[in-house]
Amino acid sequence: MAGRRPWSEIEKRMTPEQRAASDALYQQKRIGLLVAEMRKHSGLTQTELADRIGTGQSTLSEMEASGDMRITTLNKIVGELGGSVVVHMPDGDINLTLLSGE
Repeated sequence: MAGRRPWSEIEKRMTPEQRAASDALYQQKRIGLLVAEMRKHSGLTQTELADRIGTGQSTLSEMEASGDMRITTLNKIVGELGGSVVVHMPDGDINLTLLSGE
């Protein structure tokens, strides 16, 4: 398309702060995309998964689109899909399911 520049060109002009903010936003949105892919792979609709975690379909849709959710919500979603959230730490991994007492 005319008038569009490649991302690499735009990124070169960014300050370190702008690049860090862009990377953080990308990582946040990536979480939502991963949640949506896991849900689809499990054969669930947004409505079905939302019912299982005690929220509305529109709320789940927003979380998938933005990636903005609490870690407890992410843990609940991943648990409903048969997985667990693990945080990698220098002294060893922490499984959030174990911390929540489930």
